[in-house]
Amino acid sequence: MVDKILERINDGLFHNLDSRPPYDRIHFERYPKIIHTTCRETALEGDFCKTYKMSGEKFGFVVGDVPGHKNDPGVTMSSIYMKLVFDKVVNNNIDRPNAYNIMNDANKLILNLPKLFPDGFYPTVFSVYDLNTRELEIVNAGHPSPIRVNVKLASTVGGRPQTALGLLKEKYQSTKIKLDIGDRYYVFTDGLHEAGASKSKEKIEWINKAEKELCKHLHNTRNMEIYQSLEEIVKKVKEENRIDYFEDDVTIAAFAVLK
Repeated sequence: MVDKILERINDGLFHNLDSRPPYDRIHFERYPKIIHTTCRETALEGDFCKTYKMSGEKFGFVVGDVPGHKNDPGVTMSSIYMKLVFDKVVNNNIDRPNAYNIMNDANKLILNLPKLFPDGFYPTVFSVYDLNTRELEIVNAGHPSPIRVNVKLASTVGGRPQTALGLLKEKYQSTKIKLDIGDRYYVFTDGLHEAGASKSKEKIEWINKAEKELCKHLHNTRNMEIYQSLEEIVKKVKEENRIDYFEDDVTIAAFAVLK
């Protein structure tokens, strides 16, 4: 029942925006297909992911994490809250659909609303892809760096992560890159990078190493169907860290450029 409710939330129960990805020019997938917990079975949803078909032949999507603890129903409510925040700011920016405006407006809105948690910060990445020019605009507020995969290599993109949403009156900057036909773009919440980090004294060093390993693994999966590549990377991370579950929720959103 919970999964069905969360699926309806992700499919737009609470907003009237067209959120269907344009599958003729890109192939978009997310892991898991229904956003729900991927860590301990007793945990509740702690990630959020939504897609937006925007004006000017642009496609946007947000991937983020919310604060809270396992078994706390407020975590799921906070996830819904963040989806509603982005529904509002995307709708308000219908005539200027870019990641820069959307993320700065989202941060202002969050700072002016009551916090659901004392530590109400939200690591978030918003990406806007122009279907005509193949230009990708990225704003990364406190998440692991997204990864671009092409024939030659896999590398992090989006610049240095900025402060998570909801902490400071910060002016977020965006990064723009041009994708080629056949390229893939992956965005992650931090649960994947932090797998096994509790066993390490140097958490930052561990996460940096995990980022390099993800680049290598994703490049090795470039000939797989895109959802299969997502399942493969999750499987690899579990095997390498000898774990059966993640301590934190894991969400991956990705798309391949078809034409």
